Amino acid sequence: MTPTVQFVRRLTALGPGDLSLLRGCASRPMHDCIEAFDLFTGLWWPLRRGPRVPGREASWLVAKLFPWNPSTVEGGSLGDVLGQTAPRRREDLLRERRRIDSLLRAQGRPLEACLRQAVCRLNRAGVALDWVQVLQDLTLWDRPWKPTQTKWARDWLQAMKGTRHAR
Repeated sequence: MTPTVQFVRRLTALGPGDLSLLRGCASRPMHDCIEAFDLFTGLWWPLRRGPRVPGREASWLVAKLFPWNPSTVEGGSLGDVLGQTAPRRREDLLRERRRIDSLLRAQGRPLEACLRQAVCRLNRAGVALDWVQVLQDLTLWDRPWKPTQTKWARDWLQAMKGTRHAR
C-alpha cells in the first residue's frame, strides 16, 4: 500500500470532531492551526520515510479539503468528475468553464479556494472523489510543465464530450 493510500485511509478513519477541526483551518497555513497541525502530523509524519511520499503541502491541502466531501471512491481525476457533473444549461456551462479556468490557473490560497468550491459542489451533488488521485495530482501541481493542470483540462474536456450538454 502506497503512502498516499495510507494517508487517505487515515483521513477516512477520522471522526466528526477531527474533521471539524480540519475544516476550521480552511485557507489557513499550518502554523496557524496548532491542534489541526498536530492531528495532521500524526497522519502524515509516519509516512515520510517511505518511497513516493505525497508532498507535505499537498497533503495539508487535502486534509483541509477532505472534510468538505469525506466520501472516497476509486475513479477518475477531479477534472473528469467535474466534467461529468457539469451543468447542462448554456449559461451555467459558461460559468463552469470560467470556474475550471480559474482552478487550472490558481496557485496558493486561490487554489485552495477554487478546490474547496469544487469539492463542496460535488458533495452537494452526492459525488464522491478519488482522494488518492487528488493527492497524487496536487503533489505535482507546482511542476513547471503543469502535468496536473494539463491532465485535468484534458479529462474535463473529454468528460464534456461524453455527456450531452447544451451548445
